[in-house]
Amino acid sequence: MAVQAGAVAAVGERPARLGNPALHLVEEDPGGLVELLLVRLGSEIARVVVHVSKFAAVHAIALAVHGQARALQLLEPSVETRLDALSLLHSVRVYGVGAATADRLPAAVASLAVVTDSTSYLPPELIERHGIQVVPLYVVFGGDRTVPEVEITDYPAFFEELRSAESLPTTSQPSVGDFTSTFEPLLADGGEVVSVHISGGLSGTPEAARQAKEALSRDGKGGERIEVVDSTTAAGGLGFMVLAAAKAARDGASAKEAAEHVAAARKELRLWFAIDTLEFLKRGGRIGAASAWIGSTLRVKPILTVENEMTPVERVRTSSRMFERLVEYAQGCAESGADAWSAQHINAPDQCNALIERCAEVYGSQPTIVSEIGPVLSAHTGPGLLGTGAIPKHFIE
Repeated sequence: MAVQAGAVAAVGERPARLGNPALHLVEEDPGGLVELLLVRLGSEIARVVVHVSKFAAVHAIALAVHGQARALQLLEPSVETRLDALSLLHSVRVYGVGAATADRLPAAVASLAVVTDSTSYLPPELIERHGIQVVPLYVVFGGDRTVPEVEITDYPAFFEELRSAESLPTTSQPSVGDFTSTFEPLLADGGEVVSVHISGGLSGTPEAARQAKEALSRDGKGGERIEVVDSTTAAGGLGFMVLAAAKAARDGASAKEAAEHVAAARKELRLWFAIDTLEFLKRGGRIGAASAWIGSTLRVKPILTVENEMTPVERVRTSSRMFERLVEYAQGCAESGADAWSAQHINAPDQCNALIERCAEVYGSQPTIVSEIGPVLSAHTGPGLLGTGAIPKHFIE
């Protein structure tokens, strides 16, 4: 990105060749270089910093001219319609900074990175598209073999071991060192981080991220520019919260603003999942409030959600009734305006495909998130999980 100095007019003037837009974008270079032409800033400027939110990248540009200035923000910029590649440009902020304060730019000028953990199970294409950094949790086999979740790719073999094991694999949160090694390079250039994680009621992951933030703050490495968010949910629910953070980053939000956006999105999130049995949750110690169902209910099909911990919704007797209840739930989500939706499963691809087919009719669209839930959550719920969730699309797009 580059700024054309000649496009900055003196007070009360504007370059005639540009017409009269508040902000005008033209493509000068077929290779993709876009010149950002700023006009009618309304005051003489000592230094201009342009903060552009475009796709997943945030660019800061400095331009030297003369005089004094004060911060201003251009709202609702006009964009040249032929620049289709810039259709995702959501916000442009222009800051005038005096020479004496040039080293103290507003926090919003810096880029915002989004970090999460592996229990969102977002599809790889969404992770790549939004530039999301993933810190893995661990699976511990037999108490002596610890494997990062992202390195377990043979799910059928894992599920077979899960069914036959005398003792279930255990899981472990990322270490504080895992988080500091992820955060440091993201902070090194003055950037900010919003780190969104699985519910603290299910895992110590958010606390490990907070401890990493505190350690980096003590060491003078920018930990104060990190916002850690406990999503109070998991799997697809966490995935939607991460996409909400990515949306805020695209829109030029600061870390604090992104965390606030995620909190607002969390209030509108809806999530249900059904499992074959409560036995795995019981054995793994993650049963939470669903412990009230332990006893004669182990043979029913429990439907749960995550509200900080595993929270019971209702019980049904058969798999077919469970499936229909998930579809009915999707209908309620769609009617409430939650129009971005997910479908996830554990070792149940046929049922998940059937759920997608039915829910696509309900929503009139394809799901935002489709994936298989991996070993960390599988170790606690067992195979056979089928789930769906939804959120209003404007939180993530």
